[in-house]
Amino acid sequence: MLQEYDIETAEDIQDALKDLLGGTIKEMMEAEMDDHLGYSKSERSGSDDYRNGYKTKHVNSSYGSMEIEVPQDRNSTFEPQIVKNGKRTFPT
Repeated sequence: MLQEYDIETAEDIQDALKDLLGGTIKEMMEAEMDDHLGYSKSERSGSDDYRNGYKTKHVNSSYGSMEIEVPQDRNSTFEPQIVKNGKRTFPT
């Protein structure tokens, strides 16, 4: 990890942690979307509701402000629980 992020300072550590947290949040929201739709990203379904891209959202955490990608569904019924709609703070 030290080489991948070229960590030399405390700020570099903060940036690496923020990056890792952002990726983890995205994976958690993808799992929430799988549960919401009832099938995984690579599966097909006869449902009229399906994945429909991502929306960018800025959130704050103890590691600083970051931009995350929130998955969207066609019917706009997906409400993520990890970072709820309307909330801008991720509890860490």
